[in-house]
Amino acid sequence: MQRGTLVTYEDNILNANENLLEVNNYTQVPSMDVLKTAVKEQAIAKRLDSDMFVELFMMLFSMRESDKNSKIENKGNLYKLFKW
Repeated sequence: MQRGTLVTYEDNILNANENLLEVNNYTQVPSMDVLKTAVKEQAIAKRLDSDMFVELFMMLFSMRESDKNSKIENKGNLYKLFKW
């Protein structure tokens, strides 16, 4: 289950040192911007390609080639999508 950045931020505040929070020291709690940047960087790192059309083509090709149980004779053709 994936957790959102707000839930993570709230958990960090709840689990932070209360003595530091009383004097407005939030160094143990990453800001929402830091968490959002981390989520964005993780999503970029997990992509197959920077171009979404190439990534879609790779995923469709992989699914078609790995399908060994299907009785479909013609699984269709994959065409590279071009940006105009």
